Amino acid sequence: MDDDGSSERGVPVRVGAVDDHPVMLTGIRTELAPSDPDLVFGRTAATVAELLATGEQYDVVLLDLRLGDGSRPLDNVSRLRAAGPVDIIYTDGLDNAAGREVLSAVLQSAPRLPAALSEREAEALRLYASNMPAKSFARRMGVSEGTAKEYLKRARAKYTALDRPSGTKLDLYHRALEDGVLPAAAEANRGGPTT
Repeated sequence: MDDDGSSERGVPVRVGAVDDHPVMLTGIRTELAPSDPDLVFGRTAATVAELLATGEQYDVVLLDLRLGDGSRPLDNVSRLRAAGPVDIIYTDGLDNAAGREVLSAVLQSAPRLPAALSEREAEALRLYASNMPAKSFARRMGVSEGTAKEYLKRARAKYTALDRPSGTKLDLYHRALEDGVLPAAAEANRGGPTT
């Protein structure tokens, strides 16, 4: 596959999908199939176990982050990668308008899942990871200190659910850098925030 997620000319790319909403799977297939004649759609399944049980090999797997079987995203990614070389596209509410662009979002050999932070959670994380005390970043956000801490708590819980360390301020600083919540210039501060 090329860097933009497209296939080399004439080389078929086998695509599988894991999503427990049949309408979503139908929509993905309908949107992507006409966009590239080299895309070959294989199985769609409600769980990773169901997809892997077929024994088919895929070049790309579209993986819903929120499956109803209670499985954790990190476990699902690990199982897919263990089954063979595969690029994984993480989906979380893909809509029809983005369907044709989703292949550009292929995460090649990504070591971690991005946390789906809300705008306010990301803002709280950015300010906190920039070494701003809770009282100050609450004032900057225009909310109470308790509300600001709640946004931060939710962000921390999302990282924890993805098995990405978030227990300390330094952990959150690194998560904010990794996910682009903090500007890249913040990497110049190699020591991270003070505790």
